[in-house]
Amino acid sequence: MFVHGFLSSPAIWKNFERLIGSDSDLSFVTTLPFEYASPKLRINPLLRIPDVNDIAGSLHSYLEVEAGDYEQLVLVSHSQGGLVVQRYLARMLARGKGLELGRIRGIVFFACPNDGSELFLSLRRRWLPRNPQEKGLRPLNSEVKETQSMVVNQVVHARMPEPHACPIPVRAYAGASDNIVTRTSAQSVFPDVGVLPGGHSSIIQPDSSTHRSYTALKQRLLEFRSGTGQALSGLATPSAEAVRAGFEAGVGESGLHRAFQDLFAAVGGTAVLGFPSSDVHRDGPVLLQIFQRPGVSEPMVICARPGSSAMAMPDSVWHALRTACGGRTDDGIDLVGFPIVASSSVVERRVIDEQTCDVVVGGGAWGPGRIRRESAGDPWRWEPVPTKTCEQTRSADYWTASLEKPQLRLRVVATFPWADRSGLEITPERHRELAAALPGSPLAGVVTSSSDAVA
Repeated sequence: MFVHGFLSSPAIWKNFERLIGSDSDLSFVTTLPFEYASPKLRINPLLRIPDVNDIAGSLHSYLEVEAGDYEQLVLVSHSQGGLVVQRYLARMLARGKGLELGRIRGIVFFACPNDGSELFLSLRRRWLPRNPQEKGLRPLNSEVKETQSMVVNQVVHARMPEPHACPIPVRAYAGASDNIVTRTSAQSVFPDVGVLPGGHSSIIQPDSSTHRSYTALKQRLLEFRSGTGQALSGLATPSAEAVRAGFEAGVGESGLHRAFQDLFAAVGGTAVLGFPSSDVHRDGPVLLQIFQRPGVSEPMVICARPGSSAMAMPDSVWHALRTACGGRTDDGIDLVGFPIVASSSVVERRVIDEQTCDVVVGGGAWGPGRIRRESAGDPWRWEPVPTKTCEQTRSADYWTASLEKPQLRLRVVATFPWADRSGLEITPERHRELAAALPGSPLAGVVTSSSDAVA
């Protein structure tokens, strides 16, 4: 079943439908295009634009009626369609209908904005202020993240079918050239991921049976049918032959290809990083290439930015760098910074492995810091490196009246970086509340105690 995206229609799947219909290996497949309204605006006051919950409800009805006779289903979505599929799953699980999801053998997301899309965000808000579907595409949408958390915990990591859980294998693909939904957003927290050539729309418009988007979907359909695409262990990873085809270390977007090739050779090549599974492409402010190690689900990446050494790291570490600032993936590196070479050994200083728990970063707007975690598998967090300066503020000129001699004052100022400062304004109402609360607050007691001690 195909589920289209924002401002789109089932027609976008015509290439996939044509290729599947002429492929004898997929003769068991029947394509079912699900359609829903996704206009820019509604002029008719008697009609409204459906939101994602409405569309998820419509998908539920479609699955019960039009797809009711099919014992095995695979849901394939593009862009916003992936959010619709996730909302449908979450609603079913919340209602204790997990057992009814058993006929869904697999799910494939193409360029799903799991972490939102920053591109033209301010213009979208201005041009589409009343479009409920556009709001779901904004970064860090709370309802989208809650839905995603339920799907990951109760579908991807589920162990057996039950009323509030159902194990279904999920594969999330990103477009190597997609600047609408970045790779970090498309893959997000899903463990089974991949990158395919193309931009946001072209990723689902294969022009031949050898196009990698088509061969990737075909492989997944065959795996789902045979039961080899498992929701937990045994996630299918590309074979060495499939990964090797068409990609070379350092080849792709120009600029730093020599740095990529030198690092790839210096750290041990395929023995350490695996085989290239994408071209070198831009991901935010850096150039990035993905490597797949045969038999290992998590990819490795080589990434570099102007002025910094190329580094190799697991995809989860790269994702942590992009999201440690609070989830704003499109400016995470600009805020947090990039890993700093900290060792004289080529391998130690430029390869971060899965067990690393402390990475020194620098060059970000937030100043020197590090991303850390308690142990392997725990979430990452950014921490600042405390700095000392002799800068003084205008307050240094303020002295208590009637004192014969100035007093030495030591002042400590803490600056807290904040990824999204919207909503932090001190409004007149909040200012009045603060002024009224201060006299009876613990802070007032500390000031009084300190004054008594000095006196």
